[in-house]
Amino acid sequence: MDFHETYFGSPAPGKRKSSVRAPHIRVLGDTAVVAYVRLVQSTTSDGQHSTAAFEETRIWHKTGDGWKNVHFHRSNVGRIELG
Repeated sequence: MDFHETYFGSPAPGKRKSSVRAPHIRVLGDTAVVAYVRLVQSTTSDGQHSTAAFEETRIWHKTGDGWKNVHFHRSNVGRIELG
C-alpha cells in the first residue's frame, strides 16, 4: 500500500508524506464542513521514521467562482509510535 512506502521502502532522508484519513463532509446550503485526520510521515537524516497526527477542519463557502476556503483549524493529536 502507498501508505507504507515511507516505512518499508527506501525513502530519501528528510522526505515527508501527508495522508488524509477518515474524511467527513457535510454540505449545508452554500457552506461545507470538511473534517479529517492528517497523518504526516517523515524520515530523518539518520533513517528514523516518525508519524504525527493532526485533526483538521475546513469550512468552505460556495461563491459564483466556485468554492472558497474561509476557515481552517488544526489540533495536534501527537506522535504515533510504531512497534
